[in-house]
Order: sequence, then C-alpha cells, then structure tokens
Amino acid sequence: MPKYTTIKHSCKCCGKPFEAKVLLGYYNDFCADLDTYPHNPAVYDNVVVCPSCGYAAENIKAEPDETAVKTVESGEYQKVFKDASLPETFKKQYLNALIHEACGEFPEAALSYLRAFWAKRENEDFDGNTLTKVIDLLSDWIEKNANFTAAVILVDCARQNSEFEYAEEVISSVYGYIDDEYIKAVLNFELELIKRRDNSPHSQSEVEK
Repeated sequence: MPKYTTIKHSCKCCGKPFEAKVLLGYYNDFCADLDTYPHNPAVYDNVVVCPSCGYAAENIKAEPDETAVKTVESGEYQKVFKDASLPETFKKQYLNALIHEACGEFPEAALSYLRAFWAKRENEDFDGNTLTKVIDLLSDWIEKNANFTAAVILVDCARQNSEFEYAEEVISSVYGYIDDEYIKAVLNFELELIKRRDNSPHSQSEVEK
C-alpha cells in the first residue's frame, strides 16, 4: 500500500497556497514490465501539481529556476495543464517532463514522459507521440552515457512503437559490452519479440534467466 502525507504549501512558482498530497513511498509486489511499468497507480504520485498555475515537481519545496518558471508560463505548458480531457495521471507526468526537458534534465524528462505514456496506455489510448519523446531523449542520452538499463528501456519503447529495426540496432550496438547475464537475457527476449513483430507490453517475468 502507498503511504501519503498531506501538507499545506505555497507554490514556489506562483506563490498561491494549496493543500498537497505527497507520496512518501509504496511497495510493489507485482512484477514490472520490460519498460519498468510497475502496475501500480502510485507510480504517478511522485509528482505534485499546483492547482493554480500548474507547476509540477517531484520536490514542491524546491525553488524552481528561471527556465522552469518560463516553461510553466509558456503556451504549450498551459494548454496541457488546462486540457480537461486529459487524465490527471498523464497530465502531472507530462507537465513534469516538459520542465525537466527544458532544464536539460533529459533522463528525468524521459522517465516522466514514459509514465505519461503508461497513464494513457492504461486507458487503452496508445500515445505514440509521447512514446517517441521517450525514445528520442533516451537515444540522445545513451549516446553520451553507457547506461545499459536505460538501453533496455529504449529497446522496449522502440519495439512498442513498432520501430523494430531501430530496436534491433540498439541491441546490436550495446550487446557486446554487457556482462550482466540478466540484461543479456532481456535483450535476447526482446529480439524474439522483434522477430515476431510483437509490439505489445510484456512482463519481466517472461524472461528466461
């Protein structure tokens, strides 16, 4: 069960007071998917959104820098914030991703976009545009950082987006550098899915260790 606390807070962006429900943590006993989707709604609650201006942050007590404030004030940001048709779980993660991306925090942006994608997917709405943002951000970041966990997520996101050739290309580029047998097993499983042109979500429990 997730644990929450409620605090009274003045927004660090617009200064207006509001009551915030803050996630303290959660335990997940369900096996995650290959893209790390945990099948737990609490995953979206790491972000708190100001109901007045829409400022979205994991740490609402931290002072936003000028770039973050300008992003919140932008037309693109406010359009998403004010769109009543969007699921709240999607909205909070997408807004948070916009801020991280504008501030050059690309891994954090990619993860929030990925959570936003999950929020739509839960409602049987495949948001390829948001998934493409995840793929582009992870691809650029991995070129400069040897992070094999991120590479696995990139492969799975590309496969789900039916970018099968690209997913296979990523596997070929990193496979020879990996010592972790479990990561190799995951990538071998991904190759099987790619060959079948399978773009469905799959669980980590399906990987043969």
